[in-house]
Amino acid sequence: MHLDFWHPRYTVDWTPEIMQTCRDVGQRLLEDVGLLVKHAQFVRAIGGHDGVTVRGNRVHLSRALTDEHFD
Repeated sequence: MHLDFWHPRYTVDWTPEIMQTCRDVGQRLLEDVGLLVKHAQFVRAIGGHDGVTVRGNRVHLSRALTDEHFD
């Protein structure tokens, strides 16, 4: 039995402006909305780090912290 698959090819024009917008949105979500983390031991471990704020089950990462890892 021979199966042929066809996968569409996508081309995306990722301009520096689009990439910057994606980065800004991602960083804003990490800072404002945060990540839902249900592992209490991890939340306690990461909570004491600079740039990390814990609110309930959500871990928020500051823009200053995430900037370090984008460049």
